[in-house]
Amino acid sequence: MDIKIISIEPTGTLAEAEAFHVDGLATRFVQYVNNNKLAGDLCMAVPCDRPDMEEYEESPDMEGYEDFLKRDTAFFSENDIPLSAHRHPRWIDQLVPVMFQAHFHGTDPFDEQDDGLTGVRRRTRVRVRRKAREHFATCAEQVFRAQHRTALFMLFVIGRKFRFLRWDRSVVVVTPTIDYVSEPQLLCEFFWRLSLQTDETLGIDPSAVRLRPGDHDYALMDQYGVQLATDLATGERVLEPEALHVKTTVFKYVRLMFRESVQRPGWARYRLEVPHGNEVRYFLVGSPIIYDFEMAGRGTRGYVALDCATRRFVWLKDAWRVHSALVNVEGATLAELNAKQVRNVPTLLYHGDIRGQVASTSRLQPENLATTPVSDSSPLDSPPLSSSKKRAAVSGSLPARPHKRLRGEDGANSVAKADFEYRHYRLVQKEVAMPLSEFRDGRQLVAIILDCVLTHQDAVVKAKILHCDISEGNILIYPKIVYEPKDNNMKITWTSLLVDWELAQPIAEDIEYADLPHTRVGTWQFMSIGMLTGASKQPSVSDDLESFLYVLLHHGVRYLQSNCNLVQYFFSNFFDFIRPGDNLASSAFFSPKYHAVQNNGYITCNGVGSDWRNRLLFGSPLDEVFSRLLPCFKARYNVLAYEKWKAKHLDQPPEPEPESDPEPKPQPPSESDEESASTWEVPLSSDIEGLPQDPAMLKHLESLKKKRRAQPPPREPPSAEEFQYAAYVGTHDMTIRILEYVYSHRSEWSSSDKIGDRLVGPEEEIRSDSSQQVKPPAVVALEIPPAGPSSIKQSGTTVKPVGDCTGESTRGTMRATGARSALGVLQWQTMKDL
Repeated sequence: MDIKIISIEPTGTLAEAEAFHVDGLATRFVQYVNNNKLAGDLCMAVPCDRPDMEEYEESPDMEGYEDFLKRDTAFFSENDIPLSAHRHPRWIDQLVPVMFQAHFHGTDPFDEQDDGLTGVRRRTRVRVRRKAREHFATCAEQVFRAQHRTALFMLFVIGRKFRFLRWDRSVVVVTPTIDYVSEPQLLCEFFWRLSLQTDETLGIDPSAVRLRPGDHDYALMDQYGVQLATDLATGERVLEPEALHVKTTVFKYVRLMFRESVQRPGWARYRLEVPHGNEVRYFLVGSPIIYDFEMAGRGTRGYVALDCATRRFVWLKDAWRVHSALVNVEGATLAELNAKQVRNVPTLLYHGDIRGQVASTSRLQPENLATTPVSDSSPLDSPPLSSSKKRAAVSGSLPARPHKRLRGEDGANSVAKADFEYRHYRLVQKEVAMPLSEFRDGRQLVAIILDCVLTHQDAVVKAKILHCDISEGNILIYPKIVYEPKDNNMKITWTSLLVDWELAQPIAEDIEYADLPHTRVGTWQFMSIGMLTGASKQPSVSDDLESFLYVLLHHGVRYLQSNCNLVQYFFSNFFDFIRPGDNLASSAFFSPKYHAVQNNGYITCNGVGSDWRNRLLFGSPLDEVFSRLLPCFKARYNVLAYEKWKAKHLDQPPEPEPESDPEPKPQPPSESDEESASTWEVPLSSDIEGLPQDPAMLKHLESLKKKRRAQPPPREPPSAEEFQYAAYVGTHDMTIRILEYVYSHRSEWSSSDKIGDRLVGPEEEIRSDSSQQVKPPAVVALEIPPAGPSSIKQSGTTVKPVGDCTGESTRGTMRATGARSALGVLQWQTMKDL
């Protein structure tokens, strides 16, 4: 049966849409669609009750663009439209968002025509388009974050033209612009086809069931969000006997996190399914506790979830994992770590891919879309996480935010050439932990980092697994109830939890990492200098230990007292430095982090410069950690640079002598040869095909090349001391010893050195308000004890490390061996002596 689509031409002033302001354009277009019932049971409306996503509302990047770009209009099902004419549908119920932009020549974000502009005018147009694309990506990410989706369709109306966009986690497809005034049948056909789609074909995830008031599970979430008298506080203490008779122990912070997630205004509640063998388990969730700001990539979200079967709180992770032979499934990695009894890692409960849902760049390449009206189809970025600025549509970049990175294309603004596939994946773990920022003081911060370094050592030694993504978000605090046999009681103690093992790699000597793509992994703000610059050919223990040091520095500067008064300035220089137009690898060579580690061996209080008198100080034993470990990493990179130079110049076998050819007979030069010889510069390479060739000159050039190979540029090898220092950070032992020793000096720590989050407010307020400035603290120098077990006690303080390699990680229960406390072998000067 043939179906004839009746097109309704835009009438009245909508035909002159290019002259409208964006608000007038939106109003008239909505009336045109709804009055003519172009979308069948779908209605266009402006929603209300928007979820709280203030980080985008206050973003300065969007300032000035709201005047001609309008969002917050969408298609809704008639069932979600209130009957009252004065009420609006909820933002969370939208099916297809609609973006409006007033017509200004050259401002279409997906049109790359520059009309011959050059200089400042061309750069201004490029900047405007980039900001608009960032705005589009922001709107798409917000919908993906609040709803559970596999894809998102979006209508973009600009003046009297429109585009249609399709988003998923790998790519955005953009159609050509169509003039709906001169070709109204195409717009009407689009609306007709849209009205025939189910929620699933419009991108709604069928494995996430929306809960509404009146549903049994909706009321169950309210019930379990109520605080109970038996809930435990998180403070470290001995438990009273009556607290041990509770059948299910719940910490107050866990129930509070769950209650806040289900009661956040504007957010919806869902029942999610997670496969478990041949069965399916169900979990109730509210708004995400953690989420990825990027539209491109894995889109990780973390929830405090209620298990429908056991009625216990668990942690549920929802992500789009990279399907590759080089990347293990996180659940399989956790299962192996649990089987090897690696301490302080999450306990795996359930995990699996969701209903075969896939987002792939290869499926949406232009050659595969020849029969569809698509002009631009570009990957958002190279997975799993490949640059600081993601790509949308043609050539623009998404907002730059902390993200993870996998070696593929090195360009921060480049699109990967390879094809990647994301698979929808969920994982459930037993522990619900607190963020690292909840630490009480500097000494406890060191203890938590030490806990995780011991966990990292366990994973390397027992399971041959390297984490490869040490960052501040992957080190958590986990209150734990433990039994003290000495005192015969139960107590709450704070331990650590090293999470997010999805980028972990097996340690295998038979793998040539240099020949494999995608081996640069991690969160780039905490990535080692070696991984950023390529000095490390493969992820190593040293790289992860360096990342641990950056996490300690990050939280030390942000929350502890120090002589760093411009915290935002320090963070932007040390952690977030990227040169405009450069990729991450090129920028790393100019970053203050590279300068501090590679050249200085110490960090300045503003993150830049090399004045030793301006070095960063905390006035606590924390200074000793940086003064001892940074020179080790500096030595490591000197050794790596020397080994690279040696392999290039000294370890190469000599090239065989070329066979001597009979000397050619001289030919009389032609006029063309004489003309070219007058302007010809002698090349430095023997590849001079097409240029005049003088046999004597060729012979001379070959002799120069042999001489250069025989006499490489001089380079002093590292000293024996540098080789020794580099070896210290090749394994965990020395880092553990230093952290244990620093932790043991209880009397040198202040219990009030945590002064709150200093990374708040504009930097100008910190500069102008002298009351916010922190005075430089006094330097605390710890004397290095001699080697041997007898050196454990210093100033009446006993070393109480976090744990050993075979037992549970419990504060104060591990044996302090002479090997771990023998710091005298370092023979370094203290800060006091310097």
